[in-house]
Amino acid sequence: MKPLRDVSIAVLAGVTAFAGFANQARACGGFFCDRPNVPTDLPVAQTGENVLFAMDATSPGMYRLEAHIQIFYTGPANRFSWVVPVDALPTLDIGNNAVFAALDRATRPQLMVTRKREGTCSDDQRMVGFGGGAADSTGGRAAPGANGGDKGVDVAFRGNVGPFDAVVVKADEPGKLKAWLAENMYYLSEEGGRLIDDYVLEQKYFVALKLLPGKMVNEIQPIVLRFEARGPCVPLRLTSVASLPDLRVNLWVLAQHRIVPENYFEITINEAKFDWLGGGSNYQQLLTEAANEAGGNAFAVEYVGPTTPLKETLVPAGGFPSLPILLQQDPEVMQIFQNFQAGQYQGMTIDQVLEAQVFKPRRAAQALFDSHPKLTRLVTFISPEEMRVDPTFIENSSLPDVSNLRTADATLLCGAREYSSCNAPMRISLPDGKSLFFKAPDGDGWCGNPNPDRSAVDQMPSLERGWKREAIGEGALRFDNRGKIGAALAAQEKAVVGGCGCAVGGRSLPAPLWLLPIGAAVVFRRRWRR
Repeated sequence: MKPLRDVSIAVLAGVTAFAGFANQARACGGFFCDRPNVPTDLPVAQTGENVLFAMDATSPGMYRLEAHIQIFYTGPANRFSWVVPVDALPTLDIGNNAVFAALDRATRPQLMVTRKREGTCSDDQRMVGFGGGAADSTGGRAAPGANGGDKGVDVAFRGNVGPFDAVVVKADEPGKLKAWLAENMYYLSEEGGRLIDDYVLEQKYFVALKLLPGKMVNEIQPIVLRFEARGPCVPLRLTSVASLPDLRVNLWVLAQHRIVPENYFEITINEAKFDWLGGGSNYQQLLTEAANEAGGNAFAVEYVGPTTPLKETLVPAGGFPSLPILLQQDPEVMQIFQNFQAGQYQGMTIDQVLEAQVFKPRRAAQALFDSHPKLTRLVTFISPEEMRVDPTFIENSSLPDVSNLRTADATLLCGAREYSSCNAPMRISLPDGKSLFFKAPDGDGWCGNPNPDRSAVDQMPSLERGWKREAIGEGALRFDNRGKIGAALAAQEKAVVGGCGCAVGGRSLPAPLWLLPIGAAVVFRRRWRR
């Protein structure tokens, strides 16, 4: 097996990503669990993964990396355990969940639809959600981060890090590490053991976390790892043991330039398939389909741009508010205060607890935001059988920014009172310049049903394009469905408006008046030739 050249980061506890996973899963880091009472007592594992990397060049080809990894877990506190492999000996710190909330708010995809009318509807006094010629912008919606030698295992670090009993270990033989894991009550499945073999042979360090005695599950915080390496990596091979199908992976990277996947494809979604009128309700489904159409190993870019949207998001300009205001505004502070009242922070004042768990990590993360000019957000959905290669990421100094705001125009084609605002056909002008046409729904049309017939549209590919990226330039285009998509859109247009103003449901879409003499001349010439 080819050794990985990058630092590996995996969230091996159950993580709930921002995109709306309905079921919170009970998890303990896949096979890195306390041994189950019976074989069927294994917890359900990951539903999502949130990771933030910050990278700063230290020498040609090397970076100082800081990784924030969000951990969500439900289940008994004494059964929580979490393990992540890294290429270099890291230092450990505690992060804050507000970091990922700020990243998500600043970068999540937003779909906006501006509603218009073209021509004059027969009931032009009725609005039905469409402006009378003027733009009527519909609000955007989110499209749905030491002591030596324990029987052949080097324990490089052991200590308390926030609520965690943390250990950093390394072994020169897979069997020694597996024995250490078993002795320390980390359950190891057969498949997990095979993967551990690979990572040990790649000379990885392993960061292992458990909750300290007396600590509760609601005290779990993100973990921060700092180390030097050749670039970010997410070791999905390990994640495959504990992952549910179509795991969502959210990755943010702070750097000097845009970040691109090195050994996975970078893909774009066919925007014509977005449910624009429904606020992008099918966005995640299309992203999943597009990744599958690219073979499963692919990331889409949801945002590339400056870090200015993150300015003062974690630390207000005037400093942190007083405790009474924080209790009203900040759910995390409220949870900590409730834990404090329940006696979970013996020997500490509430000010000390807030400084350690809220103010200090937020100040550090805000400084991280402010010291990097570029932020990239990448996302994928991937299933365990597709997690055969750990994705690595590199900087690209020439590709442009990518906005997270996508705007389309939905225009009712009223003609010269040929249609009402309920039964007029619709043209959706897409951000990339293409046009998508829909007939009004059957029955009461748009007045009674905002959802048109999408059967033909949904047959199109969800993947538009996919590249094998490089450090400079666009890289190699490996997937290109623009021809198929264009043909499908042309067929949809012909079915709705006949291609040039033909009949739709017994009504005609009148041509502009200046075209009529040309049309008459064409008819006359054809008859003359006969």
